[in-house]
Amino acid sequence: QRNNSLWTAFLFVLAVAPGFSAEKQFARSLSLGRDEKSRKPNIVLILADDLGFADAQVCAGALSLCNTTDMRTPQIKELVSESVVLERMYVAPVCSPSRAQIMTGRYAFRYGLQNLVVQLGFNYALNTNETLLPEDLRKLGYATHLVGKWHLGYTRWEEAPTFRGFDSFFGLYSGEQAYFSKETTEGQPYVTSDVPFRGFDFRDDVRPNCGADCSKVRKDLTGIYNPPLFTQRGSDIIQSHDFEESPLFMYFAMQSVHSPQEVPESYVKPFADPSRPDMYIKDADRRKYAGMVSAMDESVGGVIDALKAKGVYEDTVIVFLSDNGGETSTFVGDSYIGQNNSPLRGDKATLYEGGMRSLSFIKAPGLAAGKYGGLLSEVDLYATLLEAAGASMPERPGFPSDSISFWGHLQGFQGGPKRQELVYLQDTTNHPEFSSPATWSGTIVTDKWKLIVGEPGATFDYFPIPDPDPTPGDIVNIKCYPGCLFDLEVDGIESTDVYSAHVDVAGKLLERIKFYNESYVKAYWPNYPGCDWNDEADPRHFSGVWTPYR
Repeated sequence: QRNNSLWTAFLFVLAVAPGFSAEKQFARSLSLGRDEKSRKPNIVLILADDLGFADAQVCAGALSLCNTTDMRTPQIKELVSESVVLERMYVAPVCSPSRAQIMTGRYAFRYGLQNLVVQLGFNYALNTNETLLPEDLRKLGYATHLVGKWHLGYTRWEEAPTFRGFDSFFGLYSGEQAYFSKETTEGQPYVTSDVPFRGFDFRDDVRPNCGADCSKVRKDLTGIYNPPLFTQRGSDIIQSHDFEESPLFMYFAMQSVHSPQEVPESYVKPFADPSRPDMYIKDADRRKYAGMVSAMDESVGGVIDALKAKGVYEDTVIVFLSDNGGETSTFVGDSYIGQNNSPLRGDKATLYEGGMRSLSFIKAPGLAAGKYGGLLSEVDLYATLLEAAGASMPERPGFPSDSISFWGHLQGFQGGPKRQELVYLQDTTNHPEFSSPATWSGTIVTDKWKLIVGEPGATFDYFPIPDPDPTPGDIVNIKCYPGCLFDLEVDGIESTDVYSAHVDVAGKLLERIKFYNESYVKAYWPNYPGCDWNDEADPRHFSGVWTPYR
């Protein structure tokens, strides 16, 4: 541990020396000898899906309900006790943009992936000219594996995970699927709801560049609940890996707890007994969701147990976060999904804190447990994990990075810059400050202020616990023209719009948004012809399996 600290300090001194560049440091790190490589930590990046802010025992700041939540996450709670909680981690409000920002270290609006999510059968994906985190880690000697959910598109094989830096992939290419049947219906229903295109989506890609001649469709796993499958594959990767030969990067991108509400009854049963007031959850939807959270927690614990069994737990950086807030305002019939973001306002797909604040923490060798309250964006994970691996963000002309490493701040080494602001822009509404065709809505967040412009998104607004009992009629859709301004230092739940009292502050923040808008790339969908549904993607052309088709 002491050697790791000295190595970090040496890299910083080198970084501020005259004539030093990030590219030189990165190039040097690629030529490290085997003994030096052995000091690199393993990295396990755990991504939950649609986890609500009130839905795990993670105490993320003064607003957290970690001690009163009706969810039970003992495995995560134990891991948190050895970690630094990242109290102000912001993410994109929906799945694909969030995953893209983690993988690229760049805001999604820089490459047109900021609108909603990548749909199966739509003719676009994350650009192949974007360099991804596993590609840089592979150059540093890491073995790289993805277990779980991709959701960044695969119209061509070149867009699939093992062509984007991963040595293997096991899971679903799409954004959602039934947890047992592994079937999903996407694409066409977003154009016309009367033709449900359904297909199987579960792949086992066993090597780099694993295409049509290699990718295995795992229909033999039909009927088995996905979370234990992912846990077993993650554990197998850890147990079979030669850690003397190379460090390991595993992106454990869980499907849990995304809809649909599916979970074996054994996970729900502990929450269904009225004689156990410490466990009982009255609302049936929330109770079923609690079972899904328990299954997710068990998956996290399984990966941790595998690291410990292999003897590499103490040498591993573990990061946990959710891709966005909980989906509280989605109904299927009279049932809602069950997530809860209390006490934050809003939910998934909104620009409120409930859509963009993530429960997050990091455990690392030599890092004392505690809390970090600095402003963070998920894009920062790229530079942070590279620095943990002994490198820095390489300079890529034409592809400016938005990632700011917070590794030094976690170590108590205050030499690096701190994040001063973060933005999220999406072209969904027209704002009077900008002329056509620049149609967008967005937000900018600083330590103190948050400005939302356009439409934050339809939501239940605030969400009571315990035993929430919402109805579709509770949904509201506020317009922020010319803007909604919140003082997060005194109003972290965004209850009071103070725009009219601080027009000068709002004006300065809007200028910063305009600055970012200069590098804004219009989203592929729905702006560009040919990006929507392609009949060639119909699973019926591929024996009922979602498959690259171009």
